[in-house]
Amino acid sequence: MRVLITGGAGFIGSHLVDAHLAAGDEVVVLDDLSTGRLENISEHVLAGRVRFHLSKAEDPTALTAAMAGVDLVYHLAAAVGVFEILKHPLQSIRTNLDASSAVFERAAELGVRTIFTSTSEVYGKNGHGALKETDDTIYGSTQVSRWLYAVLEGYR
Repeated sequence: MRVLITGGAGFIGSHLVDAHLAAGDEVVVLDDLSTGRLENISEHVLAGRVRFHLSKAEDPTALTAAMAGVDLVYHLAAAVGVFEILKHPLQSIRTNLDASSAVFERAAELGVRTIFTSTSEVYGKNGHGALKETDDTIYGSTQVSRWLYAVLEGYR
């Protein structure tokens, strides 16, 4: 199987790279290194086990090249970090929406399964145990940094 991991040089993405390589899969990474680090996957790239594309996920040329022949996409690329999101909320929303839209649209055109991730903060306040997908989401005041971050990441 060939997988594409957008944001694959980040913390979670690089561990997905390791797991898929260990399973014998081909791995393609698309990352602009805005928060990820090439050092996280450099041994795999240098050894030729990972095909790396240095680009934003919303770049149509890079995305098309990275998606060529893939069977599965993990979309992890996003503006991340509470302080970064709070410092640049509008740009963060644009980045996350544009990247997600580009990845989902291209994957749909190609018929490629896509796995999408986000922050646990999008689930909001919870005082009754395990959540179900059908549960309501309750956020606190957006004047509290945690909840503003949750709302902004929910747009991803």
